[in-house]
Amino acid sequence: MSSVVRADVRNALARFNVRNCRVLIAVSGGVDSITLLDSVAAHAEEMALEVHVAHVDHALREDSALDALAVQAEAGRRKLRFYTVRVDVRLRAHETGSGIEAAARSLRYEFLASTAEAIGATVVMTGHTSDDAVETVLMNIARAGSLHALSGIPAERRLSDSVRVIRPLLEVRRQDVISYAREHGLFWTEDASNSDPSFLRNRVRHELLPVLTSVFGPGIRRNILRLGSTMKELAEIINMHPGIQTILQHTGGGIKISLPEITEQPRVIVDAALRKELVVNSIDRDRIYDLASADVGSRATLSGGRQALRERDHIMVRVMADAEPPTVEFEVDITSEATTTPYRLANAWLHVRPVDACDYAPPGVPERAVGIDIDAIRGSVRCRPWQHGDRLRLRGMQGSKLVSDVLTDAKIPHARRSQVYVLADDDGILWICGLRQADRAVAGDGTIRYLLCWVSDDASR
Repeated sequence: MSSVVRADVRNALARFNVRNCRVLIAVSGGVDSITLLDSVAAHAEEMALEVHVAHVDHALREDSALDALAVQAEAGRRKLRFYTVRVDVRLRAHETGSGIEAAARSLRYEFLASTAEAIGATVVMTGHTSDDAVETVLMNIARAGSLHALSGIPAERRLSDSVRVIRPLLEVRRQDVISYAREHGLFWTEDASNSDPSFLRNRVRHELLPVLTSVFGPGIRRNILRLGSTMKELAEIINMHPGIQTILQHTGGGIKISLPEITEQPRVIVDAALRKELVVNSIDRDRIYDLASADVGSRATLSGGRQALRERDHIMVRVMADAEPPTVEFEVDITSEATTTPYRLANAWLHVRPVDACDYAPPGVPERAVGIDIDAIRGSVRCRPWQHGDRLRLRGMQGSKLVSDVLTDAKIPHARRSQVYVLADDDGILWICGLRQADRAVAGDGTIRYLLCWVSDDASR
């Protein structure tokens, strides 16, 4: 068994072209990672590898620090450099709303990537076996995973621009790994959490797989791996489909998802585009599909602090912090005789200039500026974000009109509506900044003094 496992590892190193480089091996202390460390070290001189060891203490057990000490001792015995960190998995899970396993994985790979980059390692190795791959495929079937998810654990992937992660034991069964470790007298730790039924993977490993094996025979594992391999090939073919390039578009405000493309393209193509460009989970994906048939203006919260907004012909996805409506309200100076400093809005500048009627349209004022009769103003003038229920009466119109309807008529996307401000006095709205002016307080032939107002992208004009 020793020669078989070592041969599998050597073949994997050759297949992934791992030679003459610095590598970082993630060692939990369990039998899989200890076997990986031993078998890679056996080929280190032959393949000119400089081996370093990393360990992440997830602090999920009271005695977890003992694992770190055991791995450190193993690295010291082999005269290998050792790096470790203790992370707060429960805090990360609480902050992100993810499960414990997902939070642990995220923190683990963050540390491996940063450590590899810091020491100049171009390869990170983990001790995943074929049993891990089988369990992953089964869990992702239950989670309604994408083709990519149903591929199981990738044998190789990018961890960062300069670091890739490989899994040399991915074609080796766990029972063979245990036999190898016993044959070589290796010491490993048994993580008690590996039998904790509160973790999904443990239930799949100890409950579901034995039942499937008893019903379908031991070949079920091989068939599940074959399914994963087939899904991987299909995913690679679909990722080259030209339709993926037309579904999403990166813009300055976020990512725009074309509604016609969502409805016309096969769902498997849309799923691939969403996964590739948005890194969505199955819940995100379903919410985006629900938005496609929802009313214009409907919203959905996505993972990663993002928000999706239904527009007329597309769905806009943005980081929620950027999507929040502005809350700043301020009073506008209507008394100053001099040119006033412009006011900062959400994404523009408001210019307000009190002038005499005889100076109408002074030099440097754009044609789009509006005039508001100062004597017709009631109380102070305030600038604020528009609110649902705001109304104003427009010129030549009987009765009032909702600001939201004005924005609809002007074809202002819902994603930009939170950036629209209004000027208002004590009697209501005077001007939707940059769009429409109310019928009252409009400067005319009898106006003595008025406010000249306009909006620009630049504070200087």
